[in-house]
Amino acid sequence: MRYAWQTAASVAHQPPWCAAESPFMFRHGGFYFLSVTYTTSVDGPDDYHNTLIFRSTNPFDFGTYGGAAGEAFAKLRVHAPEYVHDPDSGQWYVTTCGWPGDTFAPAIPGSVAITELAWGE
Repeated sequence: MRYAWQTAASVAHQPPWCAAESPFMFRHGGFYFLSVTYTTSVDGPDDYHNTLIFRSTNPFDFGTYGGAAGEAFAKLRVHAPEYVHDPDSGQWYVTTCGWPGDTFAPAIPGSVAITELAWGE
């Protein structure tokens, strides 16, 4: 086992229990994508739905995240997503989930939701 992605010590979100959780890696268009829900209690409940996506040509090297805007390939307002590709239709889907009573959730609180994922440039 080896590191594929890590956070720099200087990243603002470094409380004792900072969570880089629910990693999910997939391949699309000649690249590997690493999705990581990066959450803390520092920024309140909205921070719970902070998923960063990193892109690389090497599945073992997504770099070191320093916390600067633009370092991630994309940012999604979802928690613990997984991605599914339907090879017959070419459509991609993404899931999200949240706690009951979570009014910041992008879907129905206390549920698992799925939506179409659109790829841009």
